[in-house]
Amino acid sequence: MRSPIKILLTCILISTILFPSYAGTDNTATSIKDRIKLTIARIRYSQRDYKTALRLYHDALETNSLDPRVHLWVGLCELQLGNPATAMDYFEKA
Repeated sequence: MRSPIKILLTCILISTILFPSYAGTDNTATSIKDRIKLTIARIRYSQRDYKTALRLYHDALETNSLDPRVHLWVGLCELQLGNPATAMDYFEKA
């Protein structure tokens, strides 16, 4: 029997691929791999794993540098990690 968390995460990943606008991404995400990374980053953020989420968002900035939502999430991670000045830089970019 599968755990409810595994089922939920699988559903989230599938919905991210099939319905990118509901996952908070749109055509600025260049591939399915990028969409999955952004979804995993959001999951990590919600689990309070801010360092992992921050790393994934920085990876996403390489291909989505103009997406203000990615800058917003990086700022939120930086804020949670105790870096308000760095967070403000990203909030201004968003």
